[in-house]
Amino acid sequence: MPSTTVRRTIEASADKVWDALDDFGNTQVYNPAIARSKPTSDIKSGLGATRHCDIDSAGKKHVQEEITAYDPASRTFTVELVGGSGRPPMEKVEAHFDVKELAPDRSEVAMTFDLTTKGPIQAAMAMMAKGMLSKAGNRVLAGLDHHATTGENVQELDKSAIR
Repeated sequence: MPSTTVRRTIEASADKVWDALDDFGNTQVYNPAIARSKPTSDIKSGLGATRHCDIDSAGKKHVQEEITAYDPASRTFTVELVGGSGRPPMEKVEAHFDVKELAPDRSEVAMTFDLTTKGPIQAAMAMMAKGMLSKAGNRVLAGLDHHATTGENVQELDKSAIR
């Protein structure tokens, strides 16, 4: 199973960073790749919560995601891409988030993508996708950093301001 991990130190408390991630239906406030998102289940956060994310503003490219593992005490959760027109052609695509407190106003976030493949063609595609996933993960964490430290919605910013 190919995987790749990106990390970022954020000058905000682990609780503040966790709160942004835990607001599962509102990923667009910190993820610059998501134009809009909304919860699609009665569960707004935690195991079994689902959301719909529009990747483009027209809503033509989208993904559906579900929280498949959740431990708020350790500030970790796993999201699986379960459908949508923007879902990569893999057996399973997951993103694991882990928020660690480094100091009262400093935290580290790790985001690990795990790809489960079926057959040699998907395995080759997954190996090629690792670089793209690292780049995408770094953009997500940069947006999370900006949102956690300023409170600003990254959708209202020039995307070049998010580093």
